[in-house]
Order: sequence, then C-alpha cells, then structure tokens
Amino acid sequence: MAEYSKRDRIIIFSGILLTLATFIFDITFPVGIVGSIPYVAVILLTLYLPDNKHTIIAGLTTAFLTIAGFFLSPTDILFGIPFDNRILVILLIFAAVFFIVRYKHSETERRRSQEKLHALFEASPEGLIITDTKGLISMINKRTEELFGYSREELLNRPIEALIPKRYKTAHIQYKKEYYKQPEQRPMGQGRELYAIRKDETEFPVEISLNHFTTDEGLFIISYIVDITDRKRSEDELRVAHKKLKISAEELRRSNAELEQFAYVASHDLQEPLRMVASYTELLARRYNNKLDDDANDFIRYAVDGAKRMQSLINDLLQFSRVSTKAKPFEKCDFNSIITMALQNLDELLKESNAQIHIDPLPVLIADKTQIIQLLQNLIHNAIKFKRNDIPEVSVTAKELDDAWQFTVTDNGIGIDPAYQERIFMIFQRLHTRREYPGSGIGLAMCKKIVERHNGNIWFESEEGKGTSFYFTIDKLLS
Repeated sequence: MAEYSKRDRIIIFSGILLTLATFIFDITFPVGIVGSIPYVAVILLTLYLPDNKHTIIAGLTTAFLTIAGFFLSPTDILFGIPFDNRILVILLIFAAVFFIVRYKHSETERRRSQEKLHALFEASPEGLIITDTKGLISMINKRTEELFGYSREELLNRPIEALIPKRYKTAHIQYKKEYYKQPEQRPMGQGRELYAIRKDETEFPVEISLNHFTTDEGLFIISYIVDITDRKRSEDELRVAHKKLKISAEELRRSNAELEQFAYVASHDLQEPLRMVASYTELLARRYNNKLDDDANDFIRYAVDGAKRMQSLINDLLQFSRVSTKAKPFEKCDFNSIITMALQNLDELLKESNAQIHIDPLPVLIADKTQIIQLLQNLIHNAIKFKRNDIPEVSVTAKELDDAWQFTVTDNGIGIDPAYQERIFMIFQRLHTRREYPGSGIGLAMCKKIVERHNGNIWFESEEGKGTSFYFTIDKLLS
C-alpha cells in the first residue's frame, strides 16, 4: 500500500475492520437485518478514497457477506431473518455503490475541467490577475509573476494598487469604483498611456483589458495585462524615423524645387546670349564665305554647329524642368484621342519612314493630357528613329492591372542591351554617337519623369537586333 497516502490507508483498514466486525456480529447474534446495515457505512467510507475500484470491491464483498449472513446467522423468534430484509440490505449496498461511483465520476470530470482551465490560465502569454469586490488579488498566473517580479504568495490578498505607480493610484481607485458599478468587457485606460510597477520599483508600459464574472462569493474582475515595452520602443523608433523621413522628404522637395527653378532660370537666361553667339557666327559665316582659308571656314562652321547644339540642349533642359514646374492639373483623358494627337505631331516622320502603327483600344484615365501626348510621342519617335533597314513597325497596347493600367510600346528596331536598363533613363545619356542617331539624350529621361508624376513606373525588355518593348504604368486612383 506504498502508493496510498496515510489517510487512505487509515480509511481502508477502517473499512476492513468494520466489514469483519459486521460479519462476525451478523453470524453471532440473531439480530436479522440490523446485523447487515453497517455494510452500507463501509461503502460510504470509500467515498473518501481516490478511485472507484475500492467502492466496487467493497460493494461486491459486502453483498456476498450479506447473503452468507442469511445462511449463517442464528434464528431468533423475536427478530427473525426474513429473506426480504436481506434483499433490502443488498439493494441499499448497490444503491450506495451507484451513488458513490456517479459522484466520483462527476467529481473527476469537474476536477479535469478545473485542471484544464488552470492549465490555460497558467499558460496564458498575458498576465492574468483576478480581484474580488474589495479589489484584493485572488489569483494570478505565472506570467504575472514574471512581469512584476513577485511570487504568488506575495501578491495574494494584496490590493491591486500595489502594482500601480503612486502617481496613478488615486485616479485608479476612482476608475475602479466606477467599473464595479457598471462592469463590462473593455480595454482599460482608453486614450491614456498605462504604466505598471514591478517589485524593484521599475515602471513599464502596459496594455490592460478588463472582464468580469460572478460566483456565489460575489463579483470578480479579471485583468489581462500585456507588457508593451518592445512595441512602444518600436513605435517611438518608427515615429522618430518617420519624422526624419518627413524632414528629409521636405528637404528633398525643396531641393528639387530649387533645382528645377534653377534649371528653368539658367536655361531661360542662357537663351539670349547663346542666340546672339549663334546669330553672329552665322552672320560671320555668310559675310566672309570664300574669303577665308579652309581652316577659318571650318572653325566658323564648328562654332555655328556648337551654338545650335547648345541651343537644342538648353531647350531640352528647359522642357525637362517644365515637367514639374509648368505641369497642368490632372483631368479625365481619352488615351485614344491622345495617341491620335501624338501621331499627328509625328506625321512627317511617319510619312518619311513609311512606319506601320498598330493601336489597340486604350482606356480613359485621369492624367496630364499634354504630358501623356509627349510621353507617347517620345516613345513612338524613338521606336521609328532607332530602326533597322526594314520598315519600322510599332504597336501600342494597354492592359488593366489591379491598381494601374500598363501600356506597352513595341517596335522591331535595333534593340537595346539590357545592361543599360538604368542608364537609358538618365538625362543626357546616349548609347550612340550623334552622327549615328541625332538627339540630346533627354527624351527617355523626360518619359521617366512624366510617368513618375503619374505614380507609375517605366522599364523595357529588349534583345539587340530584335526590337524593344517599353512598358509604363499609370495609376488608376489618381484624382
């Protein structure tokens, strides 16, 4: 009986002794049913043993001894030993067995439920504190011990205010009274920052939710406590980073605005002296034509050409700066009409090259009409400009995405090395000499700036000698 507690051993021995005493008394004296009644007390003793096997064994044993007593007990005329009386005792024994087995089963189920609830209570990642109607702590879980540095024994029956910083205690007592008057499930301290205090008197930010339940002992409040130190630190870091980013964005916006204004002013102010240089060099070339030697004529021609190219670069730079500084408000635009206008602007180039243009139906979107015309015009112009020996073919298509429209301009031209994916969209970047393909190298940079103003992206896919496809997106949600 090593596995039994001292109390269990005492109950078992008491039951055995009572059973023997009852049996001896029953077969020694002619007392009839009175001699068997103590067997029921033996069954009731097993109520205090841990499982049902003792109850069943005791029930079978005492029922057998009751029957044996019927045959072994002496006959007494006064009391008698009628058979019906023994049947009644056996029924009482089995009724007691049934009651105790059912009772133990229900107690076992209740205990298991309590153990599960206790396990869930202890395993909760949140600190859980249950307080009674007086605000005294009735239960806490393991996480609460970890959060506050107290043992369970140190917190039980202490006021909940022991875990609140001094500066908040007075206000908390008032909030607590109000909550007890009208308890409901809700977060605590809505709109306020909450702090708790540990045993070592260090404070930490918390998030607390409240709920309640009622028992025979009264109303109980359960507090769910989460340490939000890491979250608050992350929020503070994010807030600082956002502030720095906002400052950087503002500085960048101001810098870009100043740079755009500078580019506009510089290019505008350079026009007049450059026009004068170009005019006088052309005048010099006409007046002294065939009057100077070949070197002088070449020098004048170089000067005229350089001045004209400088004028073209300044005009392109001025146009590039106007993408932002002189931009027009967005409006509803039919891209079918827009591409018709772009092709009209390229009419002479289309006739010279005999280019074949294929246009799919295009959507209606919110955009800057003038800039979209310029965007499509630049892409189609490049598709024809960088042609092979055969007739250029250009197609323009559109595909709807979740939050944007994707446009594609495809040609059968000379193609582009994918290694130039980034460089090709930079201002004044050229992949060919001016002798091969004239131009300033600003067209695709302007396309990129226009697309980005419409919250889009631009890129290309190409294989040298097999044509190029330029893709760009326009945000559907622009307003």
